[in-house]
Amino acid sequence: MTWVIRIVAGLAILIAVATAGVFLIPKDRVMAVALEQLRQATGRDVQVKGVGQMTLWPSLGVRTGAVTVSNAPWGTQTPLFQADALDVSLDLMALISGDVQIRRVAAVAPRLALETNADGQYNWQFAPIGASPSTEGSSPHARARKITVEEIEVEDAVISFAAPDRPIERVQGIDLWFEQEAGTGSAELTLSGRLSEDAITLTADISAFEALQARQPSDVALNLRTKGGSATFDGRLAATGDVAGRAALDINNIGTVLAALGLASDILPASLGPEIAGDVQLAVRPSFVSLQDLTLAAGQNQVSGDLEIDLQGKPKITGKLSSTGLDLGPAMSSGGATTGNSRTHADSGRIDASVLHLVDAEFAFDLASLKVPQTALGRVSGDVALENGRAVLRIEQAEAFDGTLSGDLVANARDGFSASADLKANGLSLASITRDLMGQASVSGRLNGAVDVLASGETSQALMRSAEGTGRLAIGGGTVGGIDLLAIMQGSAPGSGTTVFESITASFALRNGSLFNKDLLLKHELYQAKGAGRIGYVARDLDYRVTPVFFGVLDALGLAIPVLIRGSWSAPLVIPDVEQALRNPITKGLDNAATQILGGTAEDAEAIGNALGQEVMRGLRGLLGGN
Repeated sequence: MTWVIRIVAGLAILIAVATAGVFLIPKDRVMAVALEQLRQATGRDVQVKGVGQMTLWPSLGVRTGAVTVSNAPWGTQTPLFQADALDVSLDLMALISGDVQIRRVAAVAPRLALETNADGQYNWQFAPIGASPSTEGSSPHARARKITVEEIEVEDAVISFAAPDRPIERVQGIDLWFEQEAGTGSAELTLSGRLSEDAITLTADISAFEALQARQPSDVALNLRTKGGSATFDGRLAATGDVAGRAALDINNIGTVLAALGLASDILPASLGPEIAGDVQLAVRPSFVSLQDLTLAAGQNQVSGDLEIDLQGKPKITGKLSSTGLDLGPAMSSGGATTGNSRTHADSGRIDASVLHLVDAEFAFDLASLKVPQTALGRVSGDVALENGRAVLRIEQAEAFDGTLSGDLVANARDGFSASADLKANGLSLASITRDLMGQASVSGRLNGAVDVLASGETSQALMRSAEGTGRLAIGGGTVGGIDLLAIMQGSAPGSGTTVFESITASFALRNGSLFNKDLLLKHELYQAKGAGRIGYVARDLDYRVTPVFFGVLDALGLAIPVLIRGSWSAPLVIPDVEQALRNPITKGLDNAATQILGGTAEDAEAIGNALGQEVMRGLRGLLGGN
């Protein structure tokens, strides 16, 4: 039994010496070792103001005073991390062997200042440095201390985020829990906070946390959730911030999610909700984002495609998009309720083009259908170029009003706001156009034409009033409702009816909120009609004269009965122009006709012509209601 007693005694003496040795370790020396290793691992200055009471069992416990970790050299916020105190539990045996194994860290009133700079660098990107010179008597080849953290607890933290040209954003009430599973290298993270009544929670499962510490990538699974929806990611994460994997979005109530994010629930049009679902192959680097194989369904809208976003300087978006259906009507509709006395009716249509300065873009699109205010289009394809506040929409082809449109639309917010259109139309249905834009199908026929117009102003009304440009049109066979030119020329009283035509051609100019035309030509098998006047598209009124002329003898006589169309678009007044009709050289025409018919001289036919002219004028006055 002697050897057993000796062994037990030896162990007791060893434990006593080890225990005494631990209590003899200066507290400041223990903290200095840990801080030096943290400085080497992060490349940042770490300061601790004092060390409180130390405990031995069940682990070596240390409570510090105020703690700070310095920011990156380029950072504007100081420091990166600070806390009133830290509660740290260390593995005693690991510390004796030369490593720093932190069992648990609890931060008291922590503040974390995150930041990026114009070069796309993050202030939480650490650059480890070589070990400091060894203490006197140490070997230059001594093993570097290993630092591990098993558990972190943070309650009621404050996190701020700063970026160039943006105000500093702060989130309070942050709770964090982190645990690294010993022996497996995996770790779990839970982060939650509140921007409103509903909490937002992020959970992360990291398969190789030690690899991340060694600046190697690791598989991760992320889940961001709040009341109303969630977002997930499954892929690879690097310590540099690079991300690659599959991301998904599943929102069952976008209004609830926006409220949880501290945003107004009505900032999105009704067509973009309430359910939103998406899926994408995501790749993120400090200055680059790639969205490949993207699919997104938001209410009535579905989009798919590939996009890349360059974040160096102003973000630039490039790629291609397609859609089985896109509804932009609610988003493009102007208006909004006025409040107080500070806004006028004109202000309700004010154009906010600030979004054109947020990013640059260059991408192609192919939409199976597109809804815009007052009408729905079929397939629309083309591309968009946005640079320094000027957007150019090139329409390769748009199925509209049973025909097609092509050309360019430009919105320019570089100096005030202006817009221009250079469009060509092919086979558009006038019945569809007047029905969608005017509320009644008053004209039929197929339209071919072109328009080139430029407008400027801060409201939609100002744009319409300032529009200047030119255009031309050609219309195949059709009808014009509300007027029957043939009936009028045949002696019927003015009134409702329909004018049938074989073709219409015209050119026009836009200015001062109106369309002006002077060369309208309407053709019918029995007559033709020429037109000139003004069509007000701002006031929605007309002041237009149509002069129909019969083919044949009346044409030879020069007899023309102008018709005035005046008033509102919805209820125009159609009346014969008596004064213009009485100014026509009918007498001269009758003189020529009498000479040809009777075979006499002009002098002989003058009396007959005058007599016939007086009778015609008398009858015309009676027909047209003259005196």
